[in-house]
Amino acid sequence: MKKFFLQASLLLFALLLASCSSKEETENLKVGEKRDIKDNEGQVIGQYEQISATEGVYRIDQNRDGAHEKSIHLKEGKIRSVDYDPDQNGIVDKSVVYENDEPVRVIMFSKKEQSVLGIGNVQKNRIVSVDLPGRNKRVYFAEDGSVSRIETLAAK
Repeated sequence: MKKFFLQASLLLFALLLASCSSKEETENLKVGEKRDIKDNEGQVIGQYEQISATEGVYRIDQNRDGAHEKSIHLKEGKIRSVDYDPDQNGIVDKSVVYENDEPVRVIMFSKKEQSVLGIGNVQKNRIVSVDLPGRNKRVYFAEDGSVSRIETLAAK
């Protein structure tokens, strides 16, 4: 289930980036400049902003209610991270961190305390372990998604 969700999310972002905005559209923006992102029907579904000479962010409003559910952060044209705010309260609920165009970490945040609940470590598009900072535990998963072992992390 976790593997399917991660793969579906990655496919959605690849399709979104490919269909919403081309590289040529963003290369001509000046720092601080913004451009609307439109779907295939011409409806605005978000915005791209050039943050610096090498960094930009796509803010996605899938349900077109004026609030962004996702932010896709780019550096030198590559995805650096994707932040999710599905309840649109301005607080990130989940963030996926990328290295070399591959997801490497999924960070889940507490809505109340705004602290890290868990950090999923990803290899080959599969969550292989989850760190639980509040409990000083790391949970490892087998190929089938079952728990293979749990270890106690050293206190910091």
